Amino acid sequence: MSIILFIISFILTVILISLIVLDKKAKFNINSPITVYPFLTLFPIFLLAIPVLFIVSVFLFVSKDFLSIIFLIAIIVQILILSLYILFKINIITSKNLKGIGDAGIKQLRLTFSKKLLSYSIYSAILYSICIILLIIKCYSQMPEGLNLITVIYTMILTIIIAFLIPYFSIPVLALTIAVGIISVVIVIIMCLVVILSLNGTIRTIFLLPKVKEKWIFYILIMLVPLANVVYMFYLRKLINKELVYENNVASSI
Repeated sequence: MSIILFIISFILTVILISLIVLDKKAKFNINSPITVYPFLTLFPIFLLAIPVLFIVSVFLFVSKDFLSIIFLIAIIVQILILSLYILFKINIITSKNLKGIGDAGIKQLRLTFSKKLLSYSIYSAILYSICIILLIIKCYSQMPEGLNLITVIYTMILTIIIAFLIPYFSIPVLALTIAVGIISVVIVIIMCLVVILSLNGTIRTIFLLPKVKEKWIFYILIMLVPLANVVYMFYLRKLINKELVYENNVASSI
């Protein structure tokens, strides 16, 4: 067990160090679609892996396998650092990207960056919505006849209460409750990621396009509405494309 965990930890360390070094030397663009789309696809798995690994470490602590616990904690930290680093790089333009390109070039770069953020948010919103809908359908299909959502929530609350009173008999049900809780937290974090990406892209677009700036309150609020935000993100991307064509025409005529 400890050997397998060591190998996984070593591979993650190599990936993390290589990614940071290549990014600092500008030999690898983390914000490119070839990196971001796979990361956004795997992000829910990373989120689920962290609490699962933590639960496994608790069992290993009981069995006194301390070496495996150290490697597990290392893996959890590496996943967190890797995820946070990529999320940070997705959402910012570094100053080195803006050097020596002029005002017109800076505007085009900012427009392109806003378009990328909106594209990433659209992809995330559609992908995660499909996954969440399929999960809900699967859960409902597994429910016995006569059960509804309110009954399930009531049962989960009652289960937690019983777990404190009679721990031994409620361990399997409590485990299910914890699993549902973990999935719920992951869904909330995923929704927050989509909102952050969409708001970041929208706010940047507001400052760059006068047509959008006139209705900035509307666009910010609409990004908080599921499905409607996807429609308006497509619309904002269309406006950005028009502005980019205009900027290119102006630059070529000079």
